[in-house]
Amino acid sequence: MIDERLVAKKPAQLAVAEAAAFPLVSLTAYELLFEKFNFIAQAGANEGKSILLVNGAGGVGSVASQLAKWAGLTVYATASPRNFDWLTQHGVDVPVDYHAGQPNSLEQFADNQFDAIAVFYSIESYLPRMVELAKPFGHIGTIVGTQKPIDIALLKNKALSFDWEFMFTKAREQYRMASQGQILSQITDLLAAGDLKSITTKTYQGLNAANLNAASELLAAGHTVGKITLTV
Repeated sequence: MIDERLVAKKPAQLAVAEAAAFPLVSLTAYELLFEKFNFIAQAGANEGKSILLVNGAGGVGSVASQLAKWAGLTVYATASPRNFDWLTQHGVDVPVDYHAGQPNSLEQFADNQFDAIAVFYSIESYLPRMVELAKPFGHIGTIVGTQKPIDIALLKNKALSFDWEFMFTKAREQYRMASQGQILSQITDLLAAGDLKSITTKTYQGLNAANLNAASELLAAGHTVGKITLTV
């Protein structure tokens, strides 16, 4: 049983598998951008502000980039150069090579450049550089648990906020549950208007060991673009 407050109608223009790929990643991206980073959830309302997405070609990143672009932000996102076309097709203004030492890597940017930074990858190794890149009173957020302690004291001198996002929190804690159904309804409207597009890149037909193993191997490789789905 799923509480009706947490769901919305399926977008008419998406196939079932495509629609199944959206709720987790779109809720995660929306809550981080508009409830934790406090950007305004309206078309073009955040012009003049910028955001950096680390691992921008993944499932959450591919929705976050589109939502941020719709909301008027200038969007920077990291990925492998082979995925730069995917980034630009999904709202990214400036693709960034995640490999160190490249002409368009994170090393090129000046300090105090971004109003907010979202890290959709293990943040431990990124945090010192993210603190340098964030503007004073800005935000750094992540959705990934840490394997070891991180030094939050690094954020102090720039008065930065550190934001966790976990889309299951509202259901687990019985907190503002209706907001998730409302967010998904807005996501449906944005898809219908063409402001968001599908992020499904691979669909396996049939629930069996071979398909589960193949999907798991793709995920384990750590270079997945968009979302993988499986139909039953």
